[in-house]
Amino acid sequence: MAAIWCPGLWRWRSSKVMPSKHWLKLLEGQFELETRRKEVNKINKDVSKLKRAGEDATKLIAESEDTKKKIAEKEVEVRETLNILNSKLETIGNNLIHDSVQGSNDETNNEVVRTWGEKRVEPKLKSRVDLVDLLGI
Repeated sequence: MAAIWCPGLWRWRSSKVMPSKHWLKLLEGQFELETRRKEVNKINKDVSKLKRAGEDATKLIAESEDTKKKIAEKEVEVRETLNILNSKLETIGNNLIHDSVQGSNDETNNEVVRTWGEKRVEPKLKSRVDLVDLLGI
């Protein structure tokens, strides 16, 4: 499972929308998962060394299986926490649009709600380039 990171998330850690307990629980869970995975890797290397030496490794194999079960349980817990956190984050980042706004891919269906001032009806205004030439700047 990949780690979650959202820039600026620290601002919302203590808000009502996203309680910090979920964020901290997720980070702690991911850390614990990584630690247990390292343990399993170390145990598997030790088992490999013992088998090459011709010694009994049943105790280490049982320990490895036990740790793998704990990893599976923790992954479920972390996934649930991540789902809770993502649902809280969705409420923060949504761009809420009023119900009266029609959905469209371009501006052709937009309705003019209000206007301000009067439209200028002056014949052929000069561009800024022409004004610079006239002023000799």
